Amino acid sequence: LIDQGTQALREGDLERAEAAFSVSADLLPGPAASDGLGCVALLRGENQRAEEFFNAALEVDFSYTEALGNLALLYEQW
Repeated sequence: LIDQGTQALREGDLERAEAAFSVSADLLPGPAASDGLGCVALLRGENQRAEEFFNAALEVDFSYTEALGNLALLYEQW
């Protein structure tokens, strides 16, 4: 499901990406699903929500570099 969400993000299909990451988060909570949901929020311009998702990913695994990088990108744009 993470791969499906990532592919949907690449295609610009935020609805499908959000659905895939949400189901993944429900079935197997982990940093990748939260990070993916953060990316969806970031692309929608929902900066506060994106920050919450990226931080949630880091709470699960502080060394999850994708979330660290996305959080840095968010702060750079904000």
